[in-house]
Amino acid sequence: MSSQLSSHVVWNIVRRESCFIKKNQGLSLSAEPLNITNLNSYKYSGLAQDRAVGVATVSTKKGDRLQLRSLTKHTNKPTKAVSVTGLTHGRERARKAIHKVTAGTSYRPDLKRAALAKYNLAAKAVAAKVNSRGVVPAKKARRGRRV
Repeated sequence: MSSQLSSHVVWNIVRRESCFIKKNQGLSLSAEPLNITNLNSYKYSGLAQDRAVGVATVSTKKGDRLQLRSLTKHTNKPTKAVSVTGLTHGRERARKAIHKVTAGTSYRPDLKRAALAKYNLAAKAVAAKVNSRGVVPAKKARRGRRV
C-alpha cells in the first residue's frame, strides 16, 4: 500500500506485529479490510501488497450491501486510495464485475477465485439475514374520531 517502501519490507514489519492479526488454535488469521481470505500471508495481505482486493458487507438504510474494494494509484490521498464497486445487481453481474477488476485488467488474476468464493459466502449471509427478518407490513396510521 505504501509507495515509499517495498512490499517485502512492509510485510516483514507487519508479519508478526499488527493490530489485525488474530491467532486461534495455532492458525494465524488477519482482519485486514483488503485481505480476501483472512489468512495472515504475504500473498493475501492488504497492507503489504501494492494491489489488493476485498469483498465487504456495508450496512445502509435499505439493508446490507456488498462492495468490491481494490487499491488505486492514489496512495497518498486516503479518500481516493480505495476504489469501491457495488455488487447489488445479481450474482451474474457481480461475477462479471469481480472478473473485470481482478483478471480482466490483469490487476490480480490470482485473487479471482478467492474473491468469487468470498462473494458467494457474503451473498448467502446477506440473503439469510434478509429472509430471517421476513417481510414486515407497513404500519397503518391511526385515525382519530371524526366529530
